[in-house]
Amino acid sequence: MQVFVSYSSRDKDFVRRLVGDLERSDADVSLWLDERELRVGQAIGSNFQDLEATIARCASLMVVVSQASAGSFWVEREIQIARSTGVRVLPVLLEDVPVSWAPSFAGLAHADFRRHREYRRSLHRLICAIEDVPVRGRFLRAKEAVALVKARYAPPGELFGVSQQGVGTLYSLANAEDWEFADAMNGTSRFWITEFCDVVGSWIHPYAVVDGGVQELPKLALQGSDPVPVAGSAVVMSCALNHRAALSEERASAILEQGGDEVTRITKRYSKFRPLLLQEAFIDSAEAIDVATNYAFGLDGPLHQEANLFVLSCLERDKHTRGIPTWKISFFDPALSMSVLAVGVDPRTGAIRDLDLPREFLNARHLPSRIDEETGNIVLSMHTLLKALETKIWDLPKRGLTAAEAVGMAYSLLSEQEPSCQWQLAFLSNTGVVRPAVSPVVGSAGKALMHHDGTAGQWVVEMCGTNVTRITEAGRTGYRYDYRRIMCTVQGAAVDNEDERHLVMTSPLAASPIPGKWLEACDRARKAAARAVEVPYALISVALGRPPSGASWFFRFYGGGEIVAKASVSADGERVLQHDGGG
Repeated sequence: MQVFVSYSSRDKDFVRRLVGDLERSDADVSLWLDERELRVGQAIGSNFQDLEATIARCASLMVVVSQASAGSFWVEREIQIARSTGVRVLPVLLEDVPVSWAPSFAGLAHADFRRHREYRRSLHRLICAIEDVPVRGRFLRAKEAVALVKARYAPPGELFGVSQQGVGTLYSLANAEDWEFADAMNGTSRFWITEFCDVVGSWIHPYAVVDGGVQELPKLALQGSDPVPVAGSAVVMSCALNHRAALSEERASAILEQGGDEVTRITKRYSKFRPLLLQEAFIDSAEAIDVATNYAFGLDGPLHQEANLFVLSCLERDKHTRGIPTWKISFFDPALSMSVLAVGVDPRTGAIRDLDLPREFLNARHLPSRIDEETGNIVLSMHTLLKALETKIWDLPKRGLTAAEAVGMAYSLLSEQEPSCQWQLAFLSNTGVVRPAVSPVVGSAGKALMHHDGTAGQWVVEMCGTNVTRITEAGRTGYRYDYRRIMCTVQGAAVDNEDERHLVMTSPLAASPIPGKWLEACDRARKAAARAVEVPYALISVALGRPPSGASWFFRFYGGGEIVAKASVSADGERVLQHDGGG
């Protein structure tokens, strides 16, 4: 499909970039540009018949609209020829349409290139116009992508990452040169990776959202969830995604059948990454990227206003931001695999937090890896990765465990040691509810307490069997449960009550239920308690109690080794029941 480019020579820098981008794209287009087609010494427009014949042979005339072209005799003539010969006119708006020209483009849709940040969106619309097809693709904000995934798959666990390249593992477009496809310069993108973690089950569930369609990606087990890696397993560091022509299920099945023993089937995929759940509300990608680009391209910003860049974004909690949730906005030059700038934005307030974060890489090119030619997966064998992990740190150094991690460890331990029994969470605390306990690994009660981020040096997870026996002794009625107290630290989990295997309660656990989404309730209760006491503190202790009057969370706030405040909060985390400002 041939397109005649009509423009003023004063706009030639923009035109050269636009023509180059069109020719590098997937568009089936051949562009007629005077500086390439005319011979040296040949007068421009010297042969009107040749000009008319050239335009008439084209499917479209692309006219760059600017103040300069509005005063160009030749641009005006080329538009007249196009209209007289029935050639479509495609206005490319570089500047506001001059008043004198407005009638010429009345009723014509245009590709708007007036905003530099909208360049790639406008390029996409222009390509669709040249091919005379509806605009392809669906540009979404991060929250829209997450909502689509939740509606389509209802993923287990909680969100811990949303980005273009992935968080728990790195994803690479199969067309490595085409990362501009994922550009999020204006806050929306055709391509999102959303990742959820089922901490109790020790699984990462990733999903790709491409042009509004949701694709389930291979789930990953958290490395360490199995004492011995499953035979035939692999640690997947990057999985290629092809947005142009994905491998069909039929073709994939045929490859497996024809390959026989030569095709390696991955039994289980592991990730060394340790997810840190987002847990709090966050601003959407459009707002975060707008803040970052306003700084980057501002008067005192480090980037030139006309720089040919694209943006990839990532919301996560990682070691570079000290485990604090951060929108990382990375600016890339299409010719380079490393970002030229990475800015951190606070996802709660929208304020810039970091002006120069460590640079990002495209396509995981920096990782030593092997590409599986059949699947496109970039993999390291378990043996190779385990050797690599002896010297490399891939995740955030852990000060402690979250409540969810601790309870997940407790369930895993009991399911392994007593697989025939069914268990329920009875009590949860840092130092014990039935009786105080401190793990030798931690050493002291102070080191067992919880930090501001919700992690703690120790969790005491007290579990009861689901079967209950009603007993009567000395005229008193009680309820007896199988009972296990599990001490959980970053070093592991261990049962701590070998001589105390049963627990008798004055009322059944069912009389004081805890919320189904107890993790959310625990975090909500912690924040509500901190807001209520309004005192500076360094550490917190938490205990989930189950008295007959109803389950509740009890918090103590410590400063300088002393209790500075206390608060109790309803089991659902919604109501502060009582609080005071001293010990």
